[in-house]
Amino acid sequence: MIPYMIPTGYREQNGCHNCCYVFEFSDWDSGTEFLCGKILPLRPLCGSCGLNEDFSNDKAIKDKQRAAWESWSSGRYVDPSGICDSWEEDTAERRQEKNRPVRVP
Repeated sequence: MIPYMIPTGYREQNGCHNCCYVFEFSDWDSGTEFLCGKILPLRPLCGSCGLNEDFSNDKAIKDKQRAAWESWSSGRYVDPSGICDSWEEDTAERRQEKNRPVRVP
C-alpha cells in the first residue's frame, strides 16, 4: 500500500479560525463556536467550565454574568472559514490577551 501524500502546494488559508480577534468558545458538552471580538467592549466571562470561566454560584451575580455574556456574544458568531477586511494574524501574545475576559460584576 502506498502512503497518502498531501499534494504539493498545500497551504492553510486565512480566515476567522486563525484571526487574532476571534474568540473560540467551547465547553465540555458542546462543539467549538467562533465569536468575533474586533468591536469593543471587551469580552466578559463566557460561563464555560471547559475554559475555566464558570459563572458565580450566587444567583444574582450569575444572572448578571449570563446577561453580560449574552449581550456581548449576540451577533458575534462567525464561521471559522469566513474572513473579513479586519483579519489579522493570530500570535501567541495576541491569543493570551484576547482570551483574558473582563470580570463582571
